[in-house]
Amino acid sequence: MAAPVAVDGRVAISTYGDGPDVLLIPGLASSEHVWDRTVSHLKGRYRVHVVQVFGFAGAPPQANREGALIVPVTDAIHRYLVGRHLAPVSVIGHSLGGLMGMELALHHPSDVRRLMIVDALPFFGAIFGARDVQSVVGRATSLRDSMLHETRAAYVAGAERMVPSLVKTTGPEADVVKAASIASDQRVVARAMYEDMTTDLADDVSKIRQPTVLLYPWDKDSGMDTTMVDRFYHAQYATYPNVTFARIDGSRHFIMIDQPEVFEAQVDAFLRK
Repeated sequence: MAAPVAVDGRVAISTYGDGPDVLLIPGLASSEHVWDRTVSHLKGRYRVHVVQVFGFAGAPPQANREGALIVPVTDAIHRYLVGRHLAPVSVIGHSLGGLMGMELALHHPSDVRRLMIVDALPFFGAIFGARDVQSVVGRATSLRDSMLHETRAAYVAGAERMVPSLVKTTGPEADVVKAASIASDQRVVARAMYEDMTTDLADDVSKIRQPTVLLYPWDKDSGMDTTMVDRFYHAQYATYPNVTFARIDGSRHFIMIDQPEVFEAQVDAFLRK
């Protein structure tokens, strides 16, 4: 492992292995360590670059302490790739990291060879039934402000309650998710959540030309049947011209933790394209 490289006070990026370049971007309030098994799987054949967003998982907020996060973080990743003459790379992004992957493909298309999106949406507001940003901004503002003003104890309790809905698996890897969320700066998380909810790329993704794979989860305890889930995700990516869909059964949001063997097989197929 090479020493992590900090970029613009936005991210630190660690590198493992050697070979064709693969970039892994974690999601909201997540640690780079959610990718540990993926890194172990890939590093014998690929050079893997793992992003840690500042302000998440105990990393100091630095430049992410105030203002916008999604585009500045994406731009920092771009500068890392270009500055080290790595582009284009294969990008795998989970959740908010998937949205950043889409932003990177849109605004810095020469950086991205291919893109895998792990349970993310071009417009997260669709989860709440919103048709556009205007119809979700009130809810997003309320959630942001509530998190900004709640006590640290309340934030930690909320993070602990949330994890079982995101990870089906119990054990050390689920503990990594919980520990990262608890250790995250709640101000950074609150603002990033607001940005995620109010960013709408549903029309813009029609401009993405790179081959893309979307992995999305389904679990029998979700309250939805597979037909409903399939229809929802396909509808959200209706304008995306070059996307392949793969539903991963028996999983919640953290597919790489709940179904690691299936996830790794999908990653291998994606990287062979």
